[in-house]
Amino acid sequence: SQHLDSDRHLKYIFSYIHLNPVKLIDSKWKENGLRNLKDTFEHLHSYSHSSFLDYSGDNRQEKIILKRSDFPNYFPSKDSFQEEITEWLNYR
Repeated sequence: SQHLDSDRHLKYIFSYIHLNPVKLIDSKWKENGLRNLKDTFEHLHSYSHSSFLDYSGDNRQEKIILKRSDFPNYFPSKDSFQEEITEWLNYR
């Protein structure tokens, strides 16, 4: 474990965690870039074991275990969350 002592670090970890499922379809995506952004988003939206779905605005029963108020409101809308994730996925 590591203490997250800055907003910048917390926001980075937040994105990092939500992008972990991408490794299941492309283990080298960070090194080589994505092959297909559309397929990646389809995978993220179909992967039920991540709170990515909750921040994307998908309605799922498991969201009741999340207490979003404990996390800073970096992404006030699903669009702002989507933009952040897209930026990370396109980073090279």
